[in-house]
Amino acid sequence: MLKRLVWFTLILTIMLVSPAGAQSLPGKWRGKLVLAPQAVLTIGININHSAKGYSLTLDSPNQGMFDYQPSQFIIDGNHVQFQDDKLNASFSGTLVK
Repeated sequence: MLKRLVWFTLILTIMLVSPAGAQSLPGKWRGKLVLAPQAVLTIGININHSAKGYSLTLDSPNQGMFDYQPSQFIIDGNHVQFQDDKLNASFSGTLVK
């Protein structure tokens, strides 16, 4: 499980610092989580912004998980952080423009 979490964090970090998507935080951020040569999951973070503030959900299409709301998240400027108790996962990253 720890190995999955490390890869999850690494892939999401790469997604958030990728120059191809370095515009703004709101949007759909996607990446591949490679667990083994034949085990690859698509992982996504969905960030929306409205007058009420930010919302963040997670997707794992290979596992049939969409619009999952983590236990808590913080979006501050270009920094995104979330934690989920049920998934035992966390992430912290900064969008580099």
